Amino acid sequence: PSFEEFETMRHGFRAALLLIQNYILKYGCNTISKIITRWAPPTDNNRTAKYIADVCKMVNMGGNEVLSNHDPRLKEIVRAMSLIESGTDIRDYWSALDVAWDEFKPKSVYQKERKQVGRIK
Repeated sequence: PSFEEFETMRHGFRAALLLIQNYILKYGCNTISKIITRWAPPTDNNRTAKYIADVCKMVNMGGNEVLSNHDPRLKEIVRAMSLIESGTDIRDYWSALDVAWDEFKPKSVYQKERKQVGRIK
């Protein structure tokens, strides 16, 4: 398999979000189990079942819960996957994931969030 290196963590996070969106739209990989099986297939000597279980535990989701291509949970899934992929503590880079997420999500989702945040009770 080939692997990419990115100029910044933000670019890497954004690429991961876009790739997962592609998995959902093009290949029907719309669950954590399907996404990770495509991302880290057992045929490449990955411990795919453990990877799935670890991500599910980290994001408190079942492996077969259905995700949409702009599901807000994708951000947390990428966060969990990045911890597993890096093998080190990369929490200093979470702000880069926040920026990448803001660039990734469609305006309609962003506008809806802004309206909810701006409501006065």
